[in-house]
This record gives sequence, C-alpha cells and structure tokens, in this order.
Amino acid sequence: MKFNFTNIKKFNEPYPFVEVSGALEEGFLDQIVGEFPSSKQFGEFESVMGGRRRLSSDDPEFYNFIRNSAVWESFYNLINCKEFVESALKHFDNDLLAYESSIDVKDLVFDDVFLRNVAYKKNISIVKAKKKIVSLVSSKTLLRVILARIIEKVSSKLKRYIIRSSTKVYVHFDISTAHNGYEREIHHDNDDRVIAMVFYLSSHVEDKRTGGEFCIHKYKKHRNLELCEAHPDPSEMVEVVRVLPEKNKGVMFLSTPNSYHSVPLIKEAEHWRKFIYVGITIDRPKAWSNSKNSYDS
Repeated sequence: MKFNFTNIKKFNEPYPFVEVSGALEEGFLDQIVGEFPSSKQFGEFESVMGGRRRLSSDDPEFYNFIRNSAVWESFYNLINCKEFVESALKHFDNDLLAYESSIDVKDLVFDDVFLRNVAYKKNISIVKAKKKIVSLVSSKTLLRVILARIIEKVSSKLKRYIIRSSTKVYVHFDISTAHNGYEREIHHDNDDRVIAMVFYLSSHVEDKRTGGEFCIHKYKKHRNLELCEAHPDPSEMVEVVRVLPEKNKGVMFLSTPNSYHSVPLIKEAEHWRKFIYVGITIDRPKAWSNSKNSYDS
C-alpha cells in the first residue's frame, strides 16, 4: 500500500502547490474513516482555532490512539517514512532550489521517531492542561505550562547557533476534525516547514455547511520573500485560488515564506469535517534562507 501521487495537478503561482486526488485505495480509506476517533475520544484532542480539534504526533496521546488502531497505525507509517518524503519532494525539485531550501535532497537524513521522542519527553500534566480551558487549570499547573513554553522558545532560538553535521527531516502528522466556528486567518506555516499538506477524509457536500475551503492568497503588490510577514494585513492580500474539500483529495504545497493560505469560517455544518495535516519539517529554525524570521505557531 502506497500513497499514490499519480493523479496530481501542479501549479506554480502564487507559490508551488499540487492538488492530489484519489491518493488512497477506497477500501483502505473507508477503514480509516470507520476508525476515526469517536466523539467520546474528543477529550483527548487539543481544541484549537475555534471549532477544530486535533491529535498531533508530538502528543503522547497520539501514540496511545494509533497503538489501538491497526489501520491508523498503518496510515501513519505510510506517511511517516523516507519514501513518502522523497516522493513529495520530487514534485518540487526545481522549486526547492529557486526558494533556497536548507535541505539536501540527495543526502536526505530522515528521522521517523523525532516527534515520538519529543512527545514522551513532555510532562503529561502539562499536556493535559494545554487541552483545558485556562480558568479550569490550577495556578501551579498554569505556571508550569508558561515556564515550559518559555523554555521551548529559548531552545528554538538557540538551535540556530548549533552546528550540526546534517539536517534531519521529520514528519509532523495530526488527525483533525472541524465544525462550526473553525477558521484560519491568512498566514504561512512555521519557518522550519518544507512541505505542508491537508488531506480530506470527508467531503464538503455532506451537509449544508458554508466555509471551510482551502484558500490561497498573495500580496496585491509584489513583495520580496524576506519581507513576507507570517500574518499579513488582510487588506494587502487577494485570494487567487479556493479549493473545495473532497474525500480522498488533498492540497500539498511548498511551505515557502509567501505560501499564504486561510480557511473561511465554517457555519451551518451538520457533521464534523475529518482531515489530516502533514508537515515535512527540518530540525532547524529555518527551512528557507530568505524567510523574514522564525515563526512560532
């Protein structure tokens, strides 16, 4: 079983991205959807961005979930491997050079346990506290969360001064579900991200919802990459592409400093949107030499 990159459409403007269709065999896809976490398990999901809940591969609960689901463990292993990363990178060979990527495709060092190790180094009480409403968290625990975040930020900044013999590449994988209230402002992803992908496990037309599409933006007036903000002023942007979510379809893009995208507010949804997010990432603060600065999501 492989993630099929045969049926794709490549676009180069306003930044390199591809639309991927029919990537998974229908039988396998139905199994994934059939074993998608139930509403009773949503308590283990991190609530973010209004109406979105996610379970990420930097969270120990993620591994507890896939350990009890053979099909999801298989799906994760399908994505979290050097073969998938190399297949994805092939679609952006020339683009990586043009955007001055920090990775060496010919000598790729892939780490399949990078985030698993991160997850199990986390303090479980802090992880759980992050998933709760702040007012329900004790002052002591909240202080620990704040200190942990400060340490994470300082460590991230120190990484840029550490000399390494090679750059490691790893996959960030999260299982997500979204409902009314979910939206994303215009932004680009973390500066350590090389490629990002959103892959849909359910279709837009399953109910009467509005919003939730994947929108691609650019500046109205040209701006050099080193001047691109992580969160630009919406009045300076224009929408150029809107991708309608469909089951077994995804959008994969080079996560460059100008890879602006957003998600309009979901309203009137009767069902939860099911999707995964994949981020091919490096263990350095910046994947692009011409990015403005390091962006902390």
